[in-house]
Amino acid sequence: MPRPRWKPAEELTPFARLLREGYMWKRTPNINLSELADITGISKQTIWRWLNTDSVPRQRSTLLRLHETTGIPLQDLYAAANVSDPEEDAWESIERCIAGEDRLPADKREKAVAYIHELRMEYRLDTMQDEPVTDQ
Repeated sequence: MPRPRWKPAEELTPFARLLREGYMWKRTPNINLSELADITGISKQTIWRWLNTDSVPRQRSTLLRLHETTGIPLQDLYAAANVSDPEEDAWESIERCIAGEDRLPADKREKAVAYIHELRMEYRLDTMQDEPVTDQ
């Protein structure tokens, strides 16, 4: 049986490229679409659509399932699917709330926003270091 032909990388969406080259082709031996469907519990038709069209998952729960079953970093999945990261959304909301708080003097607001921003960066570094290293 002939092997399926793959689209050239430059024709793929960032999400399809991440799935194919960042997971399917890193496995030894490489896995195919059906095997990825079995691993993730996502239908073959859906995965085919992600790999062959401009379609990407829009639900965070689907991206979380992909992360949990493949080990692809969640932030990479969010970015490739162009879906906002809920943790980043929460940090931005906190910064906006403090920046818009008129009851605080302007200098204290600026210091508070800078401190929250610093915490956010430290948190991001800590979570990046906690990412499991997968050798699949």
